[in-house]
Amino acid sequence: MRDKKGRFVKGHIGYKAMLGKNQTESAKKKMSVAKTGKPLLKLRGKKRPPFSKEWRENMSNGHKGEKAYNWKGNNAGINAIHIWIMKEKGRPEKCELCGASSKGRRFDWANKDHTYKRKLEDYMWVCRSCHRYWDIIHNKYKQK
Repeated sequence: MRDKKGRFVKGHIGYKAMLGKNQTESAKKKMSVAKTGKPLLKLRGKKRPPFSKEWRENMSNGHKGEKAYNWKGNNAGINAIHIWIMKEKGRPEKCELCGASSKGRRFDWANKDHTYKRKLEDYMWVCRSCHRYWDIIHNKYKQK
């Protein structure tokens, strides 16, 4: 057990002291609630109505995009923008430059003008070799 400052309290017996001992049924129910959290409403005698599909969609879409508390817009990092593009556009089947299929090859979302803004039109799905070639042409790739 810890005190208010987060320090361990001397003389407190830990949870391991209770291992192997018989528990009462009410204690077992409380422990299962603490671990899973599912039957909590049943223990209190309340029944929750099933959530409707509309309610679930509203809850999932309520804090996405610009409504999110940590939305940075164009000030987001490159990785965050690439994740956003993957969610919005998905994974196409072919490279937009050479037409190679995406099976067995590595593909990337490449930024056309290297500004990394939140414009879906500025990104293209290309294979790794075409991505490097694209960056070399536009002097954004450092060769070793």
